[in-house]
Amino acid sequence: NQKATVYPKLYIDNNDVQAGHAQSIGQVDEEQLYYLQARGLNRDEATKLIVYGYLYPVAEIIQDEALRDLFLNEIREKVNQTCLT
Repeated sequence: NQKATVYPKLYIDNNDVQAGHAQSIGQVDEEQLYYLQARGLNRDEATKLIVYGYLYPVAEIIQDEALRDLFLNEIREKVNQTCLT
């Protein structure tokens, strides 16, 4: 089970502004899984939806359709491999 969380950060020093982000990777939130499972999804289906929910917004900003499709296919493949093990 994977989880990715990204937190934007700004570092400001006088006239010099830098933008960056922090990210954490870990387990899918058990409360989110419980919520989806209580609505009839099995654990794998719930996990997939949560992971897709984190990563699809990233795909939306990829303007090149072929690259976006490649990215989404990789996500599907990795999530399916992870959920099946």
